[in-house]
Amino acid sequence: MKSIEELSLSYDTNRYEMATIIDAIRSLVSILQKEGKELSSYETRFRNLRDITVAQLGGEIILHKIIGSGADIKGNAQKGVWEKIMAYLFLEQVLKE
Repeated sequence: MKSIEELSLSYDTNRYEMATIIDAIRSLVSILQKEGKELSSYETRFRNLRDITVAQLGGEIILHKIIGSGADIKGNAQKGVWEKIMAYLFLEQVLKE
């Protein structure tokens, strides 16, 4: 609740940054393969949105629950989990058809 209060007090200052991040995440999780389009076209769009999202976030999302406690979040464990999450998201959207 304190975060809501702080954001509302400086809403105009923080609105653009927060909206940009949320829009990037929303676009990444809602992308679909367009009907009649090649899988490679969807893959290119997905990779572009993934890269934009990482840039807007300032890095990959750290998934502590999946990595496990005490793991090196800057090492291979984090990179592997991020790649698995992105692969799952990619396949989930392809298989929705």
